[in-house]
Amino acid sequence: MKRLNVSIRVSPEWQERCHEQAGRSNAIRLTNSDSFDAVVTDDADFAMHLESCPVLLLQPMQSDDETIQTLVRSSCCRPGLTERWRPSVQQTHAALSDGRLGHPGLLRVHVWNSNDEIQPCQVAQQLDLALWLFADSPDAVYAVERDRYLQVHLGFPAGGMAMLDFAGSLSADNRYDSLSLIGSTGAVYADDHANRSLLLHDQGTSAVRTGESDTALAGLLNAFATDVLHGKEPAESMQDVANALQLTRAVLTSAASQTVSMGAQHV
Repeated sequence: MKRLNVSIRVSPEWQERCHEQAGRSNAIRLTNSDSFDAVVTDDADFAMHLESCPVLLLQPMQSDDETIQTLVRSSCCRPGLTERWRPSVQQTHAALSDGRLGHPGLLRVHVWNSNDEIQPCQVAQQLDLALWLFADSPDAVYAVERDRYLQVHLGFPAGGMAMLDFAGSLSADNRYDSLSLIGSTGAVYADDHANRSLLLHDQGTSAVRTGESDTALAGLLNAFATDVLHGKEPAESMQDVANALQLTRAVLTSAASQTVSMGAQHV
């Protein structure tokens, strides 16, 4: 099987994870030389200078507006929207796409952790999921914000709605997330029981924290390499990032003004 020569140019926090997950793909051959077919990076400025080379940009929601608009005009940059590649989210989107759920009616998302503050990029990642699953822009946006808590309500033209809430008040190193989607003919619910799985061993029984982040990264890296090898257009674009960040601004404006924003048009 043909493999793509991929150079990974990421910050230390991503190094081990990227190399480990890329090494599991049959479509990727890692290289440290200057001779490569594609690049994975979390440096948006570096990505802007790779004009003729396919590049996967991790953490794209952390980029500034000017950089994003420059990358929107580039045909080589693919955003690393890892939240879309969580297995539970992929299955939800697949069930929606093949008609098993009918039309999306209500999306409910919880993202709770122990962060001191709720970061806009964290909100944007989840808003991207709402835009992706509804395949539309909301025409009504309302948000309520309290100390380390944000609740978002989105209304869509076809009658569907999304409710997302973010909390940063859990005890240290704790987190919980879930996603449910009710459609006109079916529903899905992704909740990993407080992100813990039961482990039975010689010393007794314990609950082990689990998650989908590494699996999501593996799926994203493999899809990136496979699409480049086959000349396939990626499912995600930097325009998706711009749209999610614009919606995030509308959400934060609503929360600050305590008013409903009618319409959140895409960039």
